[in-house]
Amino acid sequence: MSLSSLAYDPAAIRSLRAAMGGYPSVDSLPMGVSDSKRVIGQIEASDRAFLRAGMSYDGTHCEQVMGFHPLMHALRKSTIKSDRQAWIKAVKQDLWDAVCTTMFDVFHFEY
Repeated sequence: MSLSSLAYDPAAIRSLRAAMGGYPSVDSLPMGVSDSKRVIGQIEASDRAFLRAGMSYDGTHCEQVMGFHPLMHALRKSTIKSDRQAWIKAVKQDLWDAVCTTMFDVFHFEY
């Protein structure tokens, strides 16, 4: 699998998932997992996390003073509007999930 440094979009996820053999079959899921749509959402969230891991310190993803980040321009070039909106919604959900999980960890576990 070969991705450019500006590949954080739905096409990159499809490429990553194809390189990993596609989605698991329902039969291969753990016992008690019946909501395959939720499992696919979790897999796609993990794929997005895989692609963005290290972006905060790799030296190529800095705050933009003027205009949008290069990843946003790449996303606009590689997607149609509805796909782009779904992608942005999914990334926002990833952030919300991380915040909720962190808050749960902070307030519900004693150290």
